[in-house]
Amino acid sequence: MKKRRRLVFPLSLIVMLSCLPWLGWAEALSLEEIVDRVQKKYEGTQGFTADFEQTTRLAAFKKEQVSSGKVFMKKPGRMRWEYQSPEKQLIVSDGDTLWIYNASLHQVIENKLSKAYDSKTPGLFLTGMGKLTEDFQVRFSPDLPQALGGGTPSGAGPYTLELSPKDPQLQQNLSRLVITVNPKDYLVEKSVAYDPLGNVTALHFSNIRVNVGLPLSLFKFQVPKGAERIKVP
Repeated sequence: MKKRRRLVFPLSLIVMLSCLPWLGWAEALSLEEIVDRVQKKYEGTQGFTADFEQTTRLAAFKKEQVSSGKVFMKKPGRMRWEYQSPEKQLIVSDGDTLWIYNASLHQVIENKLSKAYDSKTPGLFLTGMGKLTEDFQVRFSPDLPQALGGGTPSGAGPYTLELSPKDPQLQQNLSRLVITVNPKDYLVEKSVAYDPLGNVTALHFSNIRVNVGLPLSLFKFQVPKGAERIKVP
């Protein structure tokens, strides 16, 4: 009997939704002002596209894996993550159904988006769900010195914010999320997520384009002929 190989739902999929770009101007702002501007910017942003590089460090194996590709996002709840390196993988949502396709395994996992994630997942507020301050405790991150954006806001460097989930259920998968925000345009340049097992996933974005016209067809998925199809109950 052929052994079934299953795709792993990584912490990175949470992180993917956490590092999305938005808004502003280089000012000495309070924490509340920064968070408020990010929230308001997302409310006026209908979609975006960007290149990404993802670095995942698994505590159990003490090694890093680097992957890269392109992401597309369109409200409400639509997303497309095209992994191009080191292997091809596709993650698509039409706002209702979530598909994960691994080309090397020729396998598709299909799930309801609402079952895979709820509004408290970091960054899903950017797809039309949730409020940042209602679901997370936000503070200036102590991880970096002030000159690099930690501590209190500095005009000389980016803002570095730490998000801690309030919901105990989300805390089972995410201990904290540290995001680095450019003070000139308020794009999220980097996001680093930590889970309770010590795994760390970082995402860097480049070539970000906001409010570009994205066709709905981009967020439709057709199961490839002959692919193994796994529906999550």
